[in-house]
Amino acid sequence: MVISSSITYGLNVVALTKSNRTRLRQYKREILKDMLPAARNQPKLKTQEILKGKTIIKTIKVRRICYYGHLLRRDQPHILNFILRCTTTERKVGCPIYTWKDSLRQDFRYHNKNQEEWATIAQNKTEMKKAADELYQLPETDTENSAPSEENEE
Repeated sequence: MVISSSITYGLNVVALTKSNRTRLRQYKREILKDMLPAARNQPKLKTQEILKGKTIIKTIKVRRICYYGHLLRRDQPHILNFILRCTTTERKVGCPIYTWKDSLRQDFRYHNKNQEEWATIAQNKTEMKKAADELYQLPETDTENSAPSEENEE
């Protein structure tokens, strides 16, 4: 999908806040407005039917979990594992630090998985891909749009 590849490049390791997710949805809508006039000529064709239930946020969440599995398979002294443990110091005054691992924990909570379970699945690449496909097939709910730990972030 054109939208997915143009937006999600590099978002595997970004901590998505509520405002970032809102901007992504707005950008996706702008692209769809430009792309869908030809498809709209067909009677009763809706945007969700065209996208087949796939959303940018859901794609990013599944890819982030898969990338975490990729990091778990790496050797421990690798630079990516070092960066995984780092925290960013740029934040607003009074706001807690929101790291990539925090958003990853949120993704696991959303998909009813835990990190230990995923660590065992991630050791086998084919099992990990099957599990990721299962996560992607789950129906989307309203809880995906805003997480409780991000209510105060903007």
